[in-house]
Amino acid sequence: MSRTRIDPSLLNPMSSSLNMNSNKITGLANGMSSTDAMAFGQCHVFQIVSATNTTSTLTTSSSFVPTSLTATITPTSSSSKILVLAQGGVDTLNAGISDYVSIFRGSTNLGDSRYGLGTLNGISSRILFPVSLMAYDSPATTSATTYTVEIASEGNHTFAWGFGSAIQTIVLIEVQ
Repeated sequence: MSRTRIDPSLLNPMSSSLNMNSNKITGLANGMSSTDAMAFGQCHVFQIVSATNTTSTLTTSSSFVPTSLTATITPTSSSSKILVLAQGGVDTLNAGISDYVSIFRGSTNLGDSRYGLGTLNGISSRILFPVSLMAYDSPATTSATTYTVEIASEGNHTFAWGFGSAIQTIVLIEVQ
């Protein structure tokens, strides 16, 4: 790692300034928030949409079914990316059966077609715990786009997303 030494004679402790004399720093941002992030090669956040609910969804289906945790965003540019964050509680209700959770954009699974973004297995007992999901999507549209948490179960048993009055949250962040 390289280090730059600053000559102490250039520091002015009374004004907290640095006298650069004829030395110039180039390639820095221009002080405008809309361009600072881009000037440094960072992500620029355009908008954030979130939704919460406390409704449980139960399924015995081996195909993904939507939960009530959903949010819609309208990207400002077709080149924007959407960072999707979701959290909620799951209940496997049975031991030894695999269950799956994923995030969908419309009918498109953003995870594996069978396993989604996460596989849960109550190997020796019922599992009741929080789950966090994340996906980074390129919807390539400026139309309203809906993201939904979906669940599936392997075997003929019930799997639940959400339990009691626990709050579930989905956050959509448009970035470029």
